[in-house]
Amino acid sequence: MTGTDAIALQGARDYGTNVYPAEFDPICDAYGVTSTPGTTIFKSHSIEHGTAFVTATFSACTEEAYPLDFCRNVTNQPMFADGKTCDNVIRLFNTSVTTAPNRIDLVTGEVKAKILPFTGETRWQHVHGLRLDTAFIENNCLPCENLRGYGTG
Repeated sequence: MTGTDAIALQGARDYGTNVYPAEFDPICDAYGVTSTPGTTIFKSHSIEHGTAFVTATFSACTEEAYPLDFCRNVTNQPMFADGKTCDNVIRLFNTSVTTAPNRIDLVTGEVKAKILPFTGETRWQHVHGLRLDTAFIENNCLPCENLRGYGTG
């Protein structure tokens, strides 16, 4: 999380998560472009936890490893850390932000991280995903018990 946003940092800590105040490259964007067409990069490093970092490099591909319906289902689940307070983010895949032509890219790439729960640097190669924007509604600080059975009825 952005290391200078005290409210967001405390909000994440309130969920019981491990929080890594960080600096990002690029500073105000989800990812930066590289000199290779269709390739993007994301970099972050912790400003409080020494050598903790996350980097991701993705390139456009044609292989759909995960259909959009699968990603919609996975990303629209409640998020929790300590099991007491949950965050319910509902991503909207039917707005012009996502459905406009060429708004969803199939990507493959590599992710590297040195962050909990891993004890050292970890690297994943040949990962697949979707590069897209979504509008969302966020319901903050809900009792997790209230979300029991979420999405089953």
